Amino acid sequence: MAFDLPTQIGMDSDHALAAGEVGSDGVAIDSIEAMETLFDGIPLETVSTSMTSNATATIVLCLYVAVATKQGAALGRLAGTVQTAILTE
Repeated sequence: MAFDLPTQIGMDSDHALAAGEVGSDGVAIDSIEAMETLFDGIPLETVSTSMTSNATATIVLCLYVAVATKQGAALGRLAGTVQTAILTE
């Protein structure tokens, strides 16, 4: 999954500098609720998820794990990758 530029640099979607960029090249994630909405109906322990988030990789990974925990997923069954290539920004 790809995140929009504001999410990749840790900027909230409602920030003035995010105008015109929100959702333009990926999904906007500003909260745990946004991550829950993104994965609504998708049991995370049964899929492999690849996330390209760069600078905010640890934050989106934590949100992902939190959503999986709320789903009751066995965390040892989570699979996927997180890209943290900060120099691409």
